[in-house]
Amino acid sequence: MRMNYPGRSLKLRLGAALVAVVLFSCKKDDTIKITPPLDDNSLPSAAVYNVRVLEGGEQKVRFSVDLALFKDSKNMEYGFGTSQFWIDTLLNAYAFKTIKASLTGGGGGSKYSSIMLMDQSGSTNDTDPDDLRINAGKIFCWNMEQGNDSWVWWFSSNYYKIGSGFSSDTAQLVKDVESVRNKPKDQTLLYDSQYESVNSLSKSAAKPVKALLTFTDGKNNSGSKSGADVVNAAKTGNVRLYNIGLGASSDDYLYDQAVATGGAFMYAKDAKQLISMFGNLGKLLDGSARFYSVEWEMTPAKGNTVISKGTYKVVLQVVTPYNYTIDVPVTIRYQ
Repeated sequence: MRMNYPGRSLKLRLGAALVAVVLFSCKKDDTIKITPPLDDNSLPSAAVYNVRVLEGGEQKVRFSVDLALFKDSKNMEYGFGTSQFWIDTLLNAYAFKTIKASLTGGGGGSKYSSIMLMDQSGSTNDTDPDDLRINAGKIFCWNMEQGNDSWVWWFSSNYYKIGSGFSSDTAQLVKDVESVRNKPKDQTLLYDSQYESVNSLSKSAAKPVKALLTFTDGKNNSGSKSGADVVNAAKTGNVRLYNIGLGASSDDYLYDQAVATGGAFMYAKDAKQLISMFGNLGKLLDGSARFYSVEWEMTPAKGNTVISKGTYKVVLQVVTPYNYTIDVPVTIRYQ
């Protein structure tokens, strides 16, 4: 089933979001206050951890979506309620109702080793003409806490390593990320590059959390490995995949890889969202990030009598009170 972008009036949703802000301001002092994002050339974004079907039937499917919200390059958003989360009618056949939204997780603090695998394929000339992925990668390094380490790789028609291994030298890592900016561009050797990165993490990473951060704007179009090969290697090596897709790269394989390995999927409709994603990514890796668990009911709309088992692709919208709506592609697998 094809993805259906919402058609509900944005004005109505923004109005609901503003009402929520007023309600938040009227609650007790211990309520988390909603503040505007920093003026740092970023846009708000989200990361999806998981989508679970909780209850299934011909007249109602109940499911939950776990997602983290990034406000700007330094801050996550923890002040939202159900009125900020929307899924519009899917193809005029199914309706969605938000049941509840609650915060969970946080308080981790595990140290991590990561590989930043940067896409340098030719299509980034169109999807990221200003090289914001490079700027975002540097912000990730700047925000990296002591005790963590990282390694910069990039890929095009082949994969390449910068430096000799994992490093906690933030200044050097920033230089390594910057050096990717002018590397030659060609094809998208995605899976082979991921596979080799996973093997290096499995064999050489010294921290408890091993994470591969893959930025890509397109599908794999060369090499011998498959997405399943990457997932199997990651599971064997206890490596989590954090996939960041830009532009049209909201395909299932990025989400499936991430969820199968305990990581997260991030979709950037606008390259400026990479700034908020990479700025807060370390919080996802070390487990200190809190995330929303949003529960929904899916029911047949008029003219449709039952909900059939299958795969449903929708766009969850997070309507922020600071004049931006985050689009989050979500796949519901009702089997």
